[in-house]
Amino acid sequence: MQPRTADLLTSEGIAVKQENENYEYKTIGPGSTRKLVDAETQTIQVLMRSRGTYLARKSRRNRGMFVNNWEMYDTYHAPELMLERNGLLVVHRQESIQEMLDAMVRTIFNFLRKNLVDIFNN
Repeated sequence: MQPRTADLLTSEGIAVKQENENYEYKTIGPGSTRKLVDAETQTIQVLMRSRGTYLARKSRRNRGMFVNNWEMYDTYHAPELMLERNGLLVVHRQESIQEMLDAMVRTIFNFLRKNLVDIFNN
């Protein structure tokens, strides 16, 4: 709000004079002691919405991951690494297939050893 000039004999001039007095009161006079902040401020009032306005969160099942073309090529040219479980195609590394086979052999060996010991003891 900047001070303006106008003819005092008109109604517009009288309004301008009152605005100028108000301007001086706020900038120079006792009204100038108020705190002025020339920065962005955050509103105190917190805006809230009812829960009915929010949409339900969408559940995600598939997780995306980056795969380059060479990995895709290697995967589809090694069908022995692909296993089907519950209708899904699961791709393993050669090392993980070997680990699964080793674990299966250990399980069978331990089962047979336990049962054979029980058979010979009876």
